Amino acid sequence: MGKRFQMGVQEYERVVQPSQDGKKARTTYVYKGELYHPKMSKQASLKIKWLLFLLALCQCIVYMSVLAIPVPSNSARMVMLPAGLGIIGIGCTAYGVLNYIFAKHDIPNWEFRTIHITITCGTYVTIALLCIALIVDIWYQLTHQGTFDRLELVVGAGYLLCIVISILINRRWDRIKMDVSKASKEVVQKRDETELIQKEVENSCFGKGIMDSRDD
Repeated sequence: MGKRFQMGVQEYERVVQPSQDGKKARTTYVYKGELYHPKMSKQASLKIKWLLFLLALCQCIVYMSVLAIPVPSNSARMVMLPAGLGIIGIGCTAYGVLNYIFAKHDIPNWEFRTIHITITCGTYVTIALLCIALIVDIWYQLTHQGTFDRLELVVGAGYLLCIVISILINRRWDRIKMDVSKASKEVVQKRDETELIQKEVENSCFGKGIMDSRDD
């Protein structure tokens, strides 16, 4: 994460813009790296963002509700260990989805990588851990209880639903096609604007000096 953050910082260029009156300069940072943007309109992209948000929200609600059901399997360490660790994957997925929702249509390289890694890894971790929890839960009920209680079936169905939602989020994210473009033109344009302002300030100061000398 630290290396990725450092690479993201290096993709910005410091540009000093003098003001028109020549008193105080303004410093801005212009992005010069790659930009990722979906191969679709902004409205279509917004619909996908809301779909991913609703799926992630539904997954969080189902997961927390399943853990709150008072059943013996939720007290068994062998079941709760993978089920409890599943919050790591669900949290990563939700973090990636929220970042994607608040991202602009043109996403910087470092931000896109963060979104892609958190959504992809988060869904895979959730699927793996909750599959283990579901299998261990079924084994626990067969060996320790000898039967399936109704609430235990609800717990198993909740794990299965979370797994299905993770698969849907992963598939929906992978289906988004991205175009890649360089932002170097913006940097060049910013430089040209800065140089133009500097020349105007210098000319105005030079002209003012000539007028003052004539007055003397």
